[in-house]
Amino acid sequence: MKFKTIKQTKIYNFILDVIVCILGAAAYAYSLTTFTIPNHIAPGGANGIATIINYLTKFPVGITITLLNLPLLVIAFKVYGIKFTFKTLLCVPLVSIFVDVAPKFKPYVANPLMAAIFGGMLAGIGAAMLFSRAATAGGSDLLAKLLRRKWAHISMGSIMLSIDAIVVISSGFVFKNVESVLYAIICIFTQSATVNYLLYGRGYGKVFLIFTNNYDVISKSIIKEVGRGVSILNSVGAYTGEEKKVLICAVRKSEITKVSKLIQKYDEKAFVITTEASEIFGQGFKIYGSDKNN
Repeated sequence: MKFKTIKQTKIYNFILDVIVCILGAAAYAYSLTTFTIPNHIAPGGANGIATIINYLTKFPVGITITLLNLPLLVIAFKVYGIKFTFKTLLCVPLVSIFVDVAPKFKPYVANPLMAAIFGGMLAGIGAAMLFSRAATAGGSDLLAKLLRRKWAHISMGSIMLSIDAIVVISSGFVFKNVESVLYAIICIFTQSATVNYLLYGRGYGKVFLIFTNNYDVISKSIIKEVGRGVSILNSVGAYTGEEKKVLICAVRKSEITKVSKLIQKYDEKAFVITTEASEIFGQGFKIYGSDKNN
């Protein structure tokens, strides 16, 4: 029975991977064909380079994206192995197919600013969907994931933003239009913000450091009413030499007010320090080394 359960889980995950990859690739591709390419906006990375090449030579954008990604896929295979590379190998051709072959929506050219905003949002949604299944659409996404192995403290969206800036600046010289560069910057910022929100938004939170004499009742209340774990540490005041207990508790943003009210309820004189936590790993939060939430 256990073997069947494990096998069923693997099948379910594989099917989910394929479905999410198809939807993510479609969102990514339609952000190009509907919004950015018709408005001469190069959204950075391989997509931006392909857009520039298409503008200069009329060579198909989808095929160019695949050709540009081949070297990165070889590196990804060596770093991440066949499982990750398989998903990305699936996604890159899917993006190319949706761009060059699949039926397209009517290009939106009425307002380049709106095209930049919604193109960035749609690309960000597609990228986040792929990241959630440990895959990418290649280009700056894949390069960002490779670079994040070395600079793990930098978010995926921020690395993508840095890489894409180089392509955007180059596009200004090709299109000979400053507005295209400005729209591309808006598009990239929107995509970066969308990726960060969808991947890390639920992981952002605060860490409470609570200095209180009522540590027992406060810790039990947080565990019972908020459902968060609390650690109790011993501390000694450097000035007074007084020994006190310090509570440490990590919470999501939606739980901040509830914890603050509990502290005030049981100890109005408690000394509380709160600090931002850009990422929290562990039970109840994100799985370490993954973009998935528990």
